[in-house]
This record gives sequence, C-alpha cells and structure tokens, in this order.
Amino acid sequence: MTSPGASRCRAARRRCRGDRGATSLELAIVTPLLFLLIGTAVQVGLWYHARSIALSAAQEGARAARLPATSEAAADAAGTARALRYLDQLGSDVLVPGSLAVTPERGVADARAAALGGITDVVSIRVRSQVVSIVPGLALDVDQVSTVPVERFRGDQEARP
Repeated sequence: MTSPGASRCRAARRRCRGDRGATSLELAIVTPLLFLLIGTAVQVGLWYHARSIALSAAQEGARAARLPATSEAAADAAGTARALRYLDQLGSDVLVPGSLAVTPERGVADARAAALGGITDVVSIRVRSQVVSIVPGLALDVDQVSTVPVERFRGDQEARP
C-alpha cells in the first residue's frame, strides 16, 4: 500500500509533465517583442536627433541665404551649400544620404510680420530626408523649414521715419 503523500507527489508530477518547455516557449515569444520595443525606442530617439540636425542645418542655410549677395540665385546657392556642409558634418550618421534634399524658397512675409517689423522679403531653407532605420519596415521622414527676413541695405531715401 502506498502512502497518501506519495500518491499526491505522483499526481503533481503528472500535472507538471504537461508544462515541460513552457518557459522556453514563453521566452521565445517574449524576447523578440522585447527587442522590438527597445529598437523602436532607439528609433524614435534617432528620429528626434535627425529632426534636430535638419532644423539646425535649415537655420544655418537660411542665415547664409539672407545675407546680401550679387543675386538671389547666388544667395540661395550660398544658403544651400552652407546647409549641405552642416549636414555633411553632423547628419551623415542619422540621415540617409540618397534621400537628402535642401531647397531654398523666396517669398513675401505674411501681413502680420510685415506690419510688425516692416519685413517684406523672406527666404526659407527646407531640409528633407529619411532617418536611418534600425527597425525593419519602419521608414521615418524628417522635414524642417527655417524662414528668416532678407537683409538689404536701405539708402537715406528708404530709411524709416
């Protein structure tokens, strides 16, 4: 005759046999999800950093394009070159080089800005690119614009009252 404790142990072992490998299976399912979560967090950090670099490059380019030059085309070229040089120095690790676009745009300030400071002409530099992806299938874009007033020399006749 067997003791009641021994029969309880056999019953417990029989129940546990069905759970063999459950821990390995849980680990095999949870580990890739954990890596995906960590990779997504790093990818968001890279996107934020790339966005900051693109905005800084646009600001640098706009500062160069606003200065007086022989023509608007020369000023735009100087702004584009300055932005590209800035991106080459800082953005080569986080921005995809083939997707990089720097475009100058000229226009007239909106009515509110013109009324506040007498600003009429503005120049904008737009930087667009894709962020380097570490998460498969996730492509994030960056699009930043910096708009500044164009500096110009005013003669005595054009001076403000």
